[in-house]
Amino acid sequence: MRFVLLHICLLAGLSNLGAQSVDVELMSRMNGFIFLDGGGTTGLWGYGYVGDAFIKLPAPLLEFELGDSVNIHFTNESPES
Repeated sequence: MRFVLLHICLLAGLSNLGAQSVDVELMSRMNGFIFLDGGGTTGLWGYGYVGDAFIKLPAPLLEFELGDSVNIHFTNESPES
């Protein structure tokens, strides 16, 4: 019985070998803009990575591996709640 339990514990531990702890820092802003086909721009609000310091349209795609531990830190830098 101990032999079987040991194997189960080892297999459970091996299944998370590729897992990692991921910290993501996102922010929301209302000071973005997008270029229009006619050469003009228009304002927009959106989300982006804090390290990039600008927003993206569409918002960044967050992708993680199965088993990852993910912490998302979100800052709303816009005047809206």
